[in-house]
Amino acid sequence: MESEIIYIENQRFRSEWLWGVLLPTTSIFVYGAIRQVISGIPFDLVQMDDYLLVLTSVFLLGLVFLFYKMELETVIKEDGIYLNFWLIQSDVKFIPFSEICTYKAITYNPMENGGRGITKSKNGQTFSISGVKGIALHLLDGSNVIIGTQDPEDFIRSLNKLRIHN
Repeated sequence: MESEIIYIENQRFRSEWLWGVLLPTTSIFVYGAIRQVISGIPFDLVQMDDYLLVLTSVFLLGLVFLFYKMELETVIKEDGIYLNFWLIQSDVKFIPFSEICTYKAITYNPMENGGRGITKSKNGQTFSISGVKGIALHLLDGSNVIIGTQDPEDFIRSLNKLRIHN
């Protein structure tokens, strides 16, 4: 029998700066590839061989798809915290409550923690997509995990509801 879901949060890459850079760049290369390869009109903005222009366009379209579909799902159940980073992580990361010593809501600098995604730094392992708010977990083995969240108050309330020792 599966345990009850207490809290769930899904986050995606939706930052304006990311899309403000990625979409215009991709559009320029796709337009250039169509113009040069299909229409036979040289694309003067970026002088590249046909195959390289098509390859770059396909790569950029792949990045757009990857960032659009990538998702961090955080689930709190009665037995622990489940983290799934769709398209990046092959297995769900499970942190049982029995391994958590303390937890607290924090404001953090993602660049000091290795950036976005699943990162490791001197501060521990971080799961982050956007924002600067998160939950810092200190585990029994001495390691730290930071989980990015858009709603730290609700996250903490869910942990407190389960009477996790803090």
